[in-house]
Amino acid sequence: MDAKEIVRLLIRVIHILAGVVWAGGLITMARFISPVVEAIGEAGKEFMAEMNRRRIFQITMSSAAGLTILSGLVMYISKYERLAPLTTLQGLAITAGSLFGILAFATASMMQSRSLTRLRSISQEIGASGGPPSQEQAAEIESLQETIAKGGALATIFMVLSVIGMALS
Repeated sequence: MDAKEIVRLLIRVIHILAGVVWAGGLITMARFISPVVEAIGEAGKEFMAEMNRRRIFQITMSSAAGLTILSGLVMYISKYERLAPLTTLQGLAITAGSLFGILAFATASMMQSRSLTRLRSISQEIGASGGPPSQEQAAEIESLQETIAKGGALATIFMVLSVIGMALS
């Protein structure tokens, strides 16, 4: 095994491991955590607020997504140079899977990351005031939570389609 093959293997391992973390995190959040958070009401909101405050899940997911996409692009470009042949199942599947992965990342970035950042800001404002949220803050929090939930659902759908594409390639 020469150095080039070792680098290719390491990039592939990074892609697969980061992809497992990213896909698994999205699916776990959408299928298990979010429904429980919603079902338990106020305690669920407190749990999510604390999780957002700590940022470890958001940082882990963003890092895994970034590593997955970057390593995937490196592998795709090194194998196909431009575009995979869309006349073959493998070429079509890997291209569709790649695009769905990028859509999952874009959706999470646009709908979730910005909303989570604003939610943290509002939480700090509320904490600094020492009282309950104002009506405006409460309404904005509810709107942000809805955006986060919709973004999570869409990103999860795109991620499942991406994984299917990768499995078929």
